[in-house]
Amino acid sequence: MKNASILWALLILTFSTLQAAETVELCTAIDGSGSIGYSDFQLQIEGLARAIEKSSVVPQNSRVTLSIVQFSGGVRVEVTPTLIDSQATADAVAAQVRAMNQMGGGTNIPGAIDACTQQFRFTADKQVIDVSTDGESSDSSEASTRAIAAGVDVINALGVGWGINIGELRSLVRPQPASEFPKKGFVHIAPSFNEYAKAIKSKIAAETGQLLKIKCTQLPQVECNGLVELYYRTKGYYWKESWSADQTHCDWKGITCQDGHVTQIDLSANKLKGKIPRSIGYYFSHLSRLNLADNQLSGTIPSSLGYLSQLQYLALNNNQLNGSIPGSIAYIKQLQTLNLNDNQLSGLLPTFFDNLKELQRFDISNNQLTGFLPVFNHPVSFDLSGNQIIVGPAICSNVVEIPQSECHALVHFYYSTDGKNWKDNTGWNMTNAPCDWKGVSCSDGHVTQINLIDNQLKGYIPESIGNLNKLEKLYISKNQFSCDEIPSSLINDCRVDKVSTTTLISIAIGSAIAIGLAFLFLL
Repeated sequence: MKNASILWALLILTFSTLQAAETVELCTAIDGSGSIGYSDFQLQIEGLARAIEKSSVVPQNSRVTLSIVQFSGGVRVEVTPTLIDSQATADAVAAQVRAMNQMGGGTNIPGAIDACTQQFRFTADKQVIDVSTDGESSDSSEASTRAIAAGVDVINALGVGWGINIGELRSLVRPQPASEFPKKGFVHIAPSFNEYAKAIKSKIAAETGQLLKIKCTQLPQVECNGLVELYYRTKGYYWKESWSADQTHCDWKGITCQDGHVTQIDLSANKLKGKIPRSIGYYFSHLSRLNLADNQLSGTIPSSLGYLSQLQYLALNNNQLNGSIPGSIAYIKQLQTLNLNDNQLSGLLPTFFDNLKELQRFDISNNQLTGFLPVFNHPVSFDLSGNQIIVGPAICSNVVEIPQSECHALVHFYYSTDGKNWKDNTGWNMTNAPCDWKGVSCSDGHVTQINLIDNQLKGYIPESIGNLNKLEKLYISKNQFSCDEIPSSLINDCRVDKVSTTTLISIAIGSAIAIGLAFLFLL
């Protein structure tokens, strides 16, 4: 957590590189080839016209000079360089776009890039070529190289439909290598011409810096940046209800602000796609509710969520998230509700759940998780169905010879180390006398020793073993453990002995300091 301010500074710097220069010469190249049907061509030019008319996309303050070319087998200049200085000018250019007649024929992308380069006067701070196509061409990369040599700064591409050659589009954008939208040199994708209007609007808004140029008057700049990144990374231009540059940040769909901070983000069932920003947790220090459920999000759950110290409600269910549940969630001490169900999460269940003292409900059903869930010391409603998770057994409720917390720690250790397949698991998880379980020794009502040498243990040692705070000796040599399978909070030192090629481990548990080798355990 102490590095948060540094990370925020880096994020602000990142966003500053995305913002447009003060003035821009923008040439948009529109595909009018024969592969595009009449109705799709009309959708394309209408989407472009609407984007031009909106001051939230193309600013009307003399910052942008716009030109438009159409390409097929040949190239035709449809709009000569025009300085957008008023709504009337923008409307006039939009009318020219709507009057365009489709050329038909092949797909001459190199010719379009060359024609756009010729439109530039190179008097603005930067020059941007914007290529939109549904097909493929050849030698486009050479034309891009010529354009850059002539002084063009950025070439972006918008591919429409599923028949496009994405590899070629990535090769023609500049700078190289191709970037993710909205960074310069990006390839933007619209699944169909029905989605073209949204795509071209967001594309031009990124190129003119409009969305990023919204004044951040209600919130700290870092929170405004966080919202904009969330928009781009989850493909906000395709959302069911998108955000507009005509609104302030706190008026955007699903955003709740209080006392000058974002306190709630609720974008559930809003057709979010892509990945949750890895840095999302560094932006919103006052966030109490994050609901991104019922969307089409993929990728992993960001570990940065652990920085959301005020979060009480987290819902990421019904998406396509994969990977493991990050252990950093343990730092969200105020968390009351956690919904991660119906994803593709896998791996071992983290051991932190019983440490979230405010947790009231969590649902991790219908994933691919394994492991053991300890018994909670406070009422918690949960759903683990559709996984391979074992709940802390009721057997500990009948144990009186040691504290129940120690019994739970033993049972957790059993399941985490594949106890059912041990060479000898006599008594474990079967009787209410854990001091008689194979390898367990007790004194004065506490577990003081565990001796399971050469017993086919494998898996991982859970952090909950730290609850055995009177443990003096732990013998687990000649089993299958590595440094990565022992909690870092319990390890004093872990290294490989270069002579014997065995693993030397120093573990601190309660009053115990146990020093062992992978094949020989010494105290």
